Amino acid sequence: MVKIREYQLATGDTARLDRRSAIISLENERRILSTSLLNGGIRSDLKYVFNYDELENKTRQCEMLAPTHEEHLKIVAADILKLPTGQTTGLTTAAQICNAAFCEAAYGTLAVSALVTAGVSGNALRAGDRATLDQKEGRPFVLGGTINVILAIDANLPDGAMLQAFMTCTEAKTAALERLGCKSVISQGGATGTGTDGVVIIARPGSELRMTDAGKHFKLGEIIGQTVETAVRKALYLQDGRTS
Repeated sequence: MVKIREYQLATGDTARLDRRSAIISLENERRILSTSLLNGGIRSDLKYVFNYDELENKTRQCEMLAPTHEEHLKIVAADILKLPTGQTTGLTTAAQICNAAFCEAAYGTLAVSALVTAGVSGNALRAGDRATLDQKEGRPFVLGGTINVILAIDANLPDGAMLQAFMTCTEAKTAALERLGCKSVISQGGATGTGTDGVVIIARPGSELRMTDAGKHFKLGEIIGQTVETAVRKALYLQDGRTS
């Protein structure tokens, strides 16, 4: 029997995790920043966020369901997860959902939570490394290892602050890799991520708490950094056995 886990995010939304997927149902209007090819960018009209494990048990390979990754994501959303494609954004990974890490922090009425899957085996890279892949007409590629971060912030953030939160989240991921001593498989320099990482940030525009800066000088930036770094390190321990 598949064990179901549920987490309540800082925004009050529920994340439901089963063997191959984490699905977040958004209770009310949310401000979403997503790197996904499925309804990516900054949006306010979405109802669902997912993270899906593409690794097939039988073949131990990630199976693409369409010629392009964008089409593949639509099939995952509609046919596998039964979610409306026009109201959904999501990420895919080869890391197991059972190894997802959930961490949260608060400061006064400000709350942040992070749900992370992470694996760096065979795909750890440093920004600026020599590229090994090209793309033609959106056709996909598959590599082992991805760090996906879903970050929830219980505050009303304007677009600029959403982008600052994304930047701080990304730096926190890199800080976790630095602490763990992860090296690029190309250059052997310190890894800054993998070649297939994704981020979704969820904010609550209805909150009375309006935050306009998520940089490292500000308290919101501090707790984003701490929460994401901790979650990434925990997920890498669960998935790859990496310890600091």
